[in-house]
Amino acid sequence: MMADQTLQLPALFGGGAHMMPCELIQEASQQVIFVQVNPGETFTIRGEDGSLQCIQGPAEVPMMSLNGSIPPIHVPPGYISQVLMDSVGIRRVVITPNSECYPPLSVSPVPPLLPYVGPPHFLPSSRPLFFLPPGVGDMQPHLPPPHWLLTPYGEEIIPLCSVSACLSSTRPPAKLQPKFRERRLGSPSLPVSKSHTVAATPTTGVKPLQDRHSDAKSANDKPLGIKAPQVSDVQAHRARLSWVPPAGLADGEGRRSCRYQVELCERRWDRTPCAVYSGEACECVLEGLRPATEYHVRLTAVCDSAGRASFVSFTTLSGVPDCPRPPRLSLCSKSSLMLQWKAPADNGSEITQYLLEWDEGKTSTSFRPCYSDTQTHCRLTQLCPSTGYTFRLAALNNIGTSGFSPEVSFHTAGPLPPLPQAPRLVCTGITWITMEWSRPEGLPPEEVLSYTLEGREEASQGAPFETKYNGDGLGCTVDGLRNSVQYSFRLVISSAEGRSDPSPVLLCSISSDPPGPPSKPRLQGTVTADSFSVTWDPPQNHGVLESLTYLLEISEADSGTAWEVAYSGAANQHTCDGLRPDTLYKLRLCSITKDSHSQPTESLPVRTLSVAPGPCLPPRIVGKARHRELQLCWECPTAEQGGMATEFCLEMKSTDGKCTEVYRGPSLDCTVTSLLPGASYRFHVRGANKAGYGPYSDATEVTTPAGPPGQCGAPFLTLTSDTSILASWQSLIGCGTDVSEYRLEWRRDDKPPKTIYSGPDLQYEVTDLFPGVQYYCRVQAANQAGPGPHSETAICCTPPAAPGTVPGFAVLERDPTGDSTFSPSTCLALMWAEPSCNGAPIIGYTVALGDQLIAVGNITHYVIENLQPDTEYSLRIRALNALGSGSFCSPRRARTRPPPLAPPTLECASAGLQSLRLRWGYAAGCKAPPTEPVTYDLQMEVGCQRFLSIYCGSSHTFRVQRLTEGSSHGFRIRAVSPAGEGRFSDTWTFSTARASPPVPKAPRVLHLNDGSWQVIWDSIPPMRGDPITYILQVQVGRETEYRQVFKGLETSFHMGALPSNMEHRFRVAACRCCLGSGQELPGPFSPLRLLRPQPMELTGVTLSTTPNNAQATMLSTDEQFAALIVAGLTAISVLIAFALQFLFVK
Repeated sequence: MMADQTLQLPALFGGGAHMMPCELIQEASQQVIFVQVNPGETFTIRGEDGSLQCIQGPAEVPMMSLNGSIPPIHVPPGYISQVLMDSVGIRRVVITPNSECYPPLSVSPVPPLLPYVGPPHFLPSSRPLFFLPPGVGDMQPHLPPPHWLLTPYGEEIIPLCSVSACLSSTRPPAKLQPKFRERRLGSPSLPVSKSHTVAATPTTGVKPLQDRHSDAKSANDKPLGIKAPQVSDVQAHRARLSWVPPAGLADGEGRRSCRYQVELCERRWDRTPCAVYSGEACECVLEGLRPATEYHVRLTAVCDSAGRASFVSFTTLSGVPDCPRPPRLSLCSKSSLMLQWKAPADNGSEITQYLLEWDEGKTSTSFRPCYSDTQTHCRLTQLCPSTGYTFRLAALNNIGTSGFSPEVSFHTAGPLPPLPQAPRLVCTGITWITMEWSRPEGLPPEEVLSYTLEGREEASQGAPFETKYNGDGLGCTVDGLRNSVQYSFRLVISSAEGRSDPSPVLLCSISSDPPGPPSKPRLQGTVTADSFSVTWDPPQNHGVLESLTYLLEISEADSGTAWEVAYSGAANQHTCDGLRPDTLYKLRLCSITKDSHSQPTESLPVRTLSVAPGPCLPPRIVGKARHRELQLCWECPTAEQGGMATEFCLEMKSTDGKCTEVYRGPSLDCTVTSLLPGASYRFHVRGANKAGYGPYSDATEVTTPAGPPGQCGAPFLTLTSDTSILASWQSLIGCGTDVSEYRLEWRRDDKPPKTIYSGPDLQYEVTDLFPGVQYYCRVQAANQAGPGPHSETAICCTPPAAPGTVPGFAVLERDPTGDSTFSPSTCLALMWAEPSCNGAPIIGYTVALGDQLIAVGNITHYVIENLQPDTEYSLRIRALNALGSGSFCSPRRARTRPPPLAPPTLECASAGLQSLRLRWGYAAGCKAPPTEPVTYDLQMEVGCQRFLSIYCGSSHTFRVQRLTEGSSHGFRIRAVSPAGEGRFSDTWTFSTARASPPVPKAPRVLHLNDGSWQVIWDSIPPMRGDPITYILQVQVGRETEYRQVFKGLETSFHMGALPSNMEHRFRVAACRCCLGSGQELPGPFSPLRLLRPQPMELTGVTLSTTPNNAQATMLSTDEQFAALIVAGLTAISVLIAFALQFLFVK
């Protein structure tokens, strides 16, 4: 039996081919079959090489037969193929169901084909395939039932269909069949497509079930006995179908394969079935069913013979309603909306409620219910005008809630636009007029308005207004108007709510024809620096115009000034005067009449002549003059004095009468440098342009102030000692003023210089210098005018000397190199910083340990070893170089640590089954530990000489848990103090305890036939491999002690005759024998078993009394006695309760 298979569509056949009947066209000895593929469908064929080709619709696939014969068409059971010929002589193959209601027709659309399982080389037979492509509801109800079309050509058609498509393609109701027949009979012939041609050769294809039926009947006429299929797991949209193989499928030769076909139809139409499955599996899943619908299923099996079962009916469960369509608007007002909708399919359960939700006009994604009832219409009131509302609808029944419909928006009505104002006139032309208007106030900005401008001629009062403009703009230009005619215009505003009333009328008239432009103005005479003359010709239509005047406008082209009126009159020439020299002017001219004016002419550029600039004002000083430079500025000459200056020339005359040009350029200021301090200079300036240079300005006399001293020579350095240098320098002469002081700057290496001397002396001795260091110095002279420049730098180096004192001498707690053998009780770690070498490299250090000197190499750390523990030492250090030893640093005292502690004594305080409690400490005769904090490191052996730390702390006890019963473990411990880590102790071995045997049950005593007694007890299993022995004790009569009568491995003991009328008390205990140590661990004794033998004469019982009867003579055990006491107390309590109720209540 194959696993359950759900009807699914393979990825290769996603479209599902909806095929049309074939058309056959006979040409000579060839036969062509046209297969039409509908739009959105796929037609799949297989070639001889096994490759697949998918053809997308719409298309017509011609299939050609080269032998001139019509190929056989294999159809499934219940269908027939017929060859028909239309009026034009084209033969077509039509496959229809074998039913009286569907006679053979010409050409009609064909729904999707039945599922088909390909040959073994394409579809593996080990797994049944179910093809149900999507496309539910694609077929119209007026289409005929599906068929199975297989071509016997070299290419093989693989059709597909789904259950829903098959069910939707069954026959319509009887009242629709006449119209359906008329539509089918009146359908036109299909056109023949020449776009795709596939050549096919006759080969043997795979036979459908109908051909296999015929083969089976020829081989064996005995039909198969097949039972009706079983329907299970029925839901709203799916059901599971299973069946058993036919009886007699297996014979003496073995089991044979069988093929099944499942046909399905609906109850509400006819009983023509549609095949939904074909394969070798014995079950399938039907999907895509409609809820609350009765279906009929029939199973057909084909083996060596064919067999068909009877129909089996089932009804799918009810489901939630279908998703309704969006509501539609039926009535709209300013404050209400009337919505209606159609009821969706209820899917077997009556719709109990409709849920309408809206966004409350907030244009958000959150919805709230606004209507919930069974009616299919709703009226919403108290809404805001001109507001949009979004709605969605859902249906409810007893099964559940459907999905919401797509969202839809409706708007409430708003007020009509207000009465607009009359349009405003902007400008008019000969045949056009421009107007504008404003948007009414008080309307929301999101409301869309359109404007309609209507107009008519004022002379025709009875004529209607005509639309001149219609749009959303706030202005327009009306063209095509007549000259010298008066027009009236009005404005109408339209919105979504309607049209406003027309605005007041605007009356305006069109001017007459304007005059033509005159000729371009031209120069007359010569151009001077301040004037020129122009003339022009009148316009061409000057003869028909009256009162014609000319307007001459002028503008400066360089500065871009606006046009100004230079002349207005009837003359045709004019002289422009009062102009600026060297300026470019533009002139234009236009004609003016009473009503209009012409376009301006092309502009005429004219540049006036240039003149030399006039005299400039004397230059003046900017700020205060310095001893070697000063800044001068001047102004341009005025226009009344001459032309515009484009550049300036500044000249300087010194006291010796020499004149020098110091500046030439367009700027109005200049900085003069390289002047002498305390000297007098005369400056004058003149302007220049294209016409030449103008006159010089009046002279300006300037005297520079006295300057600072000049640069001194480099100082002379003389070494007076190892730590002092004498610096001297020469005095400055001829600086204009006396030197008030000298400043000496001194620095070392790359450090910034510092002033170490300031005074009138010419020498200074620098002391307290460092040996072997290079020094730099320079000198600077200064007076009341300021300091002069620095001299060149002089360099001097002091001679080297012995190293300086070692700084940063310290004693460390640990070895700076990280050596693990360092012991603070016998070693001292020293570290220091490198001192100044004083010009000679350091070659080593000397450490003084008291009176002992220790030579150390050129390092900055050292460890002194082999010292006495807990001893104080005095330490000093000095450095050495090639010139000798430096001085010792200040002494530093350091003390070694006490020696590390010895390991404490480790002992086991208590041993449990799975834990050990360890305790450690020092013996009374050992040296007491110091007062400093001490921690202990306890380690447990986990392997061969491998230890793991399990505790580190200051406590003296520790419990080791999660151990094994009866196991031995090794431990060691050490003490860690500030003096260091002590050594580990020897390995101590401790063992966990062994568990005692449990308490056995009370022994049982049996009376044997020979008058003897046998004591039996329950056995206890061995404990961790240790055997269990048993000890049996008995107490007779009034004896105070128990006697041991048995010890061994057995669980029973035989005793002889016991004296009568005497109590015998038996008890048993288990004892564990430890194999490793030979130790025996006895357990607790069991409860007592009491026995009182009776005389045989009184009992009247023979020796053949069975053990059960003997056991009945025994007295009750302790448990039975306790139960008896509890029962008695319970009875007494009940009696007391009844008595109290009777006395106090009644």
